[in-house]
Amino acid sequence: MQKIMITGRVGRDAELRYTQNNKAVLSFSLATDTGYGDNKKTIWHKCAVWGDRAEKLQTHITKGTALYVEGEVTTRAWKGSDGEAKADLEVFVKELEFTGGKSESHGHGEQSGYNPAPQPDLDDDIGF
Repeated sequence: MQKIMITGRVGRDAELRYTQNNKAVLSFSLATDTGYGDNKKTIWHKCAVWGDRAEKLQTHITKGTALYVEGEVTTRAWKGSDGEAKADLEVFVKELEFTGGKSESHGHGEQSGYNPAPQPDLDDDIGF
């Protein structure tokens, strides 16, 4: 089993679709930055939420929203319009948290109300 954890911002509003078996899937991309200065680059992570959660989260996962996701990396294969086989890596989201408001660059400044719990002071438990 493998697990991936990503914190980033949503690149565009999430898209809700349905499979042929009428199962809901919500797709979105998270942007993360790596490097700094002239070496800074953005990596896009394709993510998918399935089932009832997909329908419930659709209106909340919009461009600029800061998210933390956990899930499994899966491969998705398809044929392109040119008939060539293509493949992508996609994160099958199992856990999702809203970590802040909209990006200031998108003109939204409201916070989601997410406040991480304070970390306990563990120094008193150390026996030396």
